[in-house]
Amino acid sequence: MVKPMPKRYDANLVDNITKFHELEFHIMRGRNESAIYFDLDLDLSKTLPYIEKVNEGKGKKKITLFHIILGAAVRTLALRPKLNRFVSNRRLWQRNTMTLAFVVKKMLDEDAGSVNAMIDFDPFETLDTISEKIDKHLYEARKTNSNENDKQIEMITKMPRFLIRFIFWLVRWLDERNLFSKFVYSQTKDMPMYSSAFLANLGSIGLPTVYHHLFEMGTIGFFLAIGKITKRPFVDQETGELSVRPMMTIRITLDDRISEGVYLRKAVDYLHLYIENPEELEKPLELSQKQLDWLKLKKYKKDWSKKGKTK
Repeated sequence: MVKPMPKRYDANLVDNITKFHELEFHIMRGRNESAIYFDLDLDLSKTLPYIEKVNEGKGKKKITLFHIILGAAVRTLALRPKLNRFVSNRRLWQRNTMTLAFVVKKMLDEDAGSVNAMIDFDPFETLDTISEKIDKHLYEARKTNSNENDKQIEMITKMPRFLIRFIFWLVRWLDERNLFSKFVYSQTKDMPMYSSAFLANLGSIGLPTVYHHLFEMGTIGFFLAIGKITKRPFVDQETGELSVRPMMTIRITLDDRISEGVYLRKAVDYLHLYIENPEELEKPLELSQKQLDWLKLKKYKKDWSKKGKTK
C-alpha cells in the first residue's frame, strides 16, 4: 500500500498535471537550471505624473513607484495564480498565501542595517491598502534596532561550520519530504525564501537592474529586479514617432516548470499594464468564485481537499 504524501502547511499539492509536465521535474531538477528571463521595459511618462498628482497634499504618507510595482505584482499573482507555485521533491505545489518579500534599509545610509520584509496580501488589495500595509511594516521594521530574525541569524553563525551545514541540510531534507512540524514552519515566516515572489529594488540605490538568480531553498519561483529610472529614446510602435521618455527596466526570473510560457508571458503583460497605468490599481479586482477557488488561499477556504483538484 502506497503511503500518502504528507501535507504541507504552506501549500497544496497540484495533482492533475500532464505526464510530460511531471517529467520536467526530473529533467530540470533545480530552479536555476529551469530559469527563464524577461526584460520588462517600462515607459513611466504617465506613471510619474500620476504619483505627483496623487501625492499632492498628502504629507509624509505618499505613494511611491515601489508601491505601484509591488501593487502590480500582487495584482498579477491574483490574476495568474500559477505564478504562486513551486516545485519541491519533484512535485508541484501551490502556496496558500500571497506573500511578497523584499529588503528594507533601516535608515537611508550605506552603513545602516537591513531587515527582510515579508507581507501577506489579499487578491482584492488596492493601491491604498497596499501602501498602508507596506508603510506600517516599514515603520515597525525601522523603529526596531533588531528583530527575532537577527537574533536567530546571530545564534546560528556562532555555531561550528559543520553544524551550520548539517542544520541547512536537515532543513532542506525535511522541507522536501513535507516533514516540517508546525513549529519549524512558523520559523520560515521570517525567511524571505519562503515567499511567493521577491522584489529587489536596486533602483532605490541608483543601480541598474540585473538578472537575479532564484533561491534553490524555499518556495520562490518569481523574482523581480528593479532598475533605476533613466531617460531613453522611445519609438511609438503605431506612429513611428521618436521621443525621449523616462524609462525603467525590470528583469524577471521565473521557474519555467511552474507553468507554460504563454501563461508566463501574459503575467508579464499584466505587470506592464498596471505599472504604466497605476490608476487601474485604485479599484479592487472583481473575481468570480471560480477564480478565487483557483487561488487556493487558506483565508478563503480552510480545507481545499474537499474542493477537488487544482486547475
